[in-house]
Amino acid sequence: MKKTFRRNLRMASHRYDEEEMDRIDTLAEIEKKLSGKLSTPNAQKANKMVANSISMGSGRQPSMGCSEVGTPTSSAYTH
Repeated sequence: MKKTFRRNLRMASHRYDEEEMDRIDTLAEIEKKLSGKLSTPNAQKANKMVANSISMGSGRQPSMGCSEVGTPTSSAYTH
């Protein structure tokens, strides 16, 4: 009687573990697909913009946030 109970308990525990692992795998796959769909359009858009600016030779330099950075008249050089 005890032997049968323990065996059934082990089998039930093993089945439960397998079901939970399958559920976790399924959820991980869904999350991966959804996160890829959310980030992909923005990444593709940014890559296209960079590629277009390079291929067109726009000559634009990335700004540092202030047009006067490094010029003698900027506040960094005045005392």
